[in-house]
Parts: sequence; C-alpha cells; structure tokens
Amino acid sequence: MISELISSGSFDVVHAHSSHAGALVRTLPFDVRVVYTPHALASLAPRFSSLWWAGQTERLFGLRGITIAAVSDDEACRARRMSPRSRVVRLTNLPTVQARGTARYCDPLRVAGCGRLTPQKHPEFFAAVARLSSAADLPFTFTWVGDGPAHYRKLLLRSGVTVTGWLSSDDVAKQLAQCTVFLHTALYEGSPFALLDAAALGLPVVGRPVPGLRELHWIRHMTTPRKALDVLQSMSGRENWSVSSQATTTAIHQLLTEVLTNKLSPRQACISISNCGPCTALGRAGRRRHRRLHRDRPDVAQIRDIGMIRLWPLFELSFDARIRTSCGAYSHLALSAARPRL
Repeated sequence: MISELISSGSFDVVHAHSSHAGALVRTLPFDVRVVYTPHALASLAPRFSSLWWAGQTERLFGLRGITIAAVSDDEACRARRMSPRSRVVRLTNLPTVQARGTARYCDPLRVAGCGRLTPQKHPEFFAAVARLSSAADLPFTFTWVGDGPAHYRKLLLRSGVTVTGWLSSDDVAKQLAQCTVFLHTALYEGSPFALLDAAALGLPVVGRPVPGLRELHWIRHMTTPRKALDVLQSMSGRENWSVSSQATTTAIHQLLTEVLTNKLSPRQACISISNCGPCTALGRAGRRRHRRLHRDRPDVAQIRDIGMIRLWPLFELSFDARIRTSCGAYSHLALSAARPRL
C-alpha cells in the first residue's frame, strides 16, 4: 500500500519515523526524497537483543543515500558512520509546552516518569528506585504518566508506582506540573519531548548518562537505582529543590533564546518532528491546507521572522500539514515548532 501511495506521484517527500519505518522506506523502489528521523537508533538497544540485531541492518540500508534528521549530537555522529551516503542534518527539539516554570516544591517529593512502557524506557529501573525508596521508608511518591504492556504495568504497580494510563497532551502537562522531579530511566534516547516538557515546567531532571542524554549537562546524571535515589534525596528540602529547578529552567530558556536569536547553526534550525505513525507522506495539498488553516495564527505566521523555515534545508516540509499515513488515515505531522514562548 505504501508503494502504491508513493508511486501515485502526488507526494514530494516521504517521512519515515523510527528505525522500522526507516528500514521499510529504503527497501521500496521509488524515486522520491526520503527524510528519516530515527528518534533513538535501534542499534543502541542492549547488545544481542532482537532490537539490537534489527538495528544492525542500518549499515546495510545506509547504502542508500537519503536525508537523516538527527535530534542529538550522538545520533548525528552515529548516523554519519552507519549511513555514509546520506545527508545528516542536526535538528533541535523544543518543549511542546510553554517554558513557564510552573512546578512548585511539595513535601514529600513527587517523582514522575513518562512515556510508553517499552524495553527502551526501562521501567524496571524506575520500579527499582521506587522499591528502594519504600524499603528506606522515604515518603516519596512515584507516578508513571503513560501506559504499555500489562506486564510492565503490573511491575510498576507492585513496586508502589501509580500508572495513569494514556492521557491527552494537556492532561500529561497537568500531571507533570503536579510533580516535583522528573526521573528518566531510558537505556538510550534521541531527544525526548517528555523530558523537555518536564524541564520547561520547572521540574529538575534526573537521568542516566546514555546516548542522547549525556550531552545535556543540565540533567542530574546517575547510573544505578541506588544512586538515583541518592540524587532524589539530595533534592529534598525547598532550598535544594529550588536550586535544581532554577538550573533546569535557565537551560531551557537559554535554548529558546538561541533559537529566537538565530544563534544555532543552520543544521540546528528548530524544527521538531512528532510521531505520527510508521510512515507518512506529505503532498502539496497538505501544505495548501496548512496555509488556509493557520493564516491567522501569529505563532505560525511569525516563524519566518525568526528564521526557522529558511534555515532548514528542506524548508518545504516546515508546516503543520495534513498527511496520509501508511494505514490510510489522516494525521498531522509537526515539522515546525510554533514560535517558542519565553
């Protein structure tokens, strides 16, 4: 079906999100530009796992030259090594919520995790921290915003973690704003929006020094559940928490300021690509519809003023455009971050 859609000739660019889609579109014989956003390369999965083996095929598929949009320095470096014939551009993800620092300290600490429960997010690590906290009689509360397979949900619930289930974007932001610390336990990453949103809300972020995150120096890094708990304990007390929260908020404001003043290089133009399905194709009709829908929106109209569109090489993709997914449904592909609000 994907091949038939693309062969119809009504699409300018095919956007492949995730490693599976990236592999799929590079096996199809069509003459159209491909933009591939790995958002964490599968080759970073635990060695010899099924996902890791699948990730090794990147070297084979890398023989076909496409455009790879990397969202971290580590991802860009790995993409260049595994796909030497491809053009790699470095994008900078931004928070999807306003950077207002609305989080407030509360005692005891409320610790949040967020995302789909998958091996990559390593919920076992989050559960281990919760169990250690309970064993030490610490009054911390743990909440996972999201959902996933039943065995992960049961693991978290047995460890004393509240699992919210799937929520709308607005409700996710409300849940995070009610917490005081964001604990990110992923084994590897690209540039997760949940983490950026938590930081924009003013939550101190604790994470592992893994690919995609080790370059974010404003994160409090830890390597084991015990060390994670030690970091959380160090944030107890309003003064200690406020220092960490201020450092996180300052880092996010600095990122937004660099974008607004065009201090980022052209390859770091601020364009965020949301997850909208395994394979998506963008056509001229979608761009026309975008212009009609957003002609009166100043946050979209002013993108040109701050140089986001003109900086990115594939500027014609920089629209919230209506697209047709591989399953025939319609969705929205956010290739332009609306003007950041400080």
